[in-house]
Amino acid sequence: MNISGIHACFYWAEFPPAYLETVRKRNLSDLKDEDTIQLNRTQSRDLTDTDDRKIFIQEFIGLVLCLADGHAMVGHLRRDPDSRIHWRNRDKPSK
Repeated sequence: MNISGIHACFYWAEFPPAYLETVRKRNLSDLKDEDTIQLNRTQSRDLTDTDDRKIFIQEFIGLVLCLADGHAMVGHLRRDPDSRIHWRNRDKPSK
């Protein structure tokens, strides 16, 4: 989410498995070999306009409900307990 003055919008991106594998297990400099990630955003909403503010709040509530119900593919917030994203100690990147 980005709120800048009286305008607000949401940003999101989809990360392919190869990209996430590189971030998790290799060096970030290896990302130059991966495809670029497209950053998407919703329409900017004017928070002083009642119709725009209503739409923004509806989008925000929809996002929260999606996360709360486990429909987003986000780590331990996922619905399916057998495929949670987690790092075992041996998989964590070294400091």
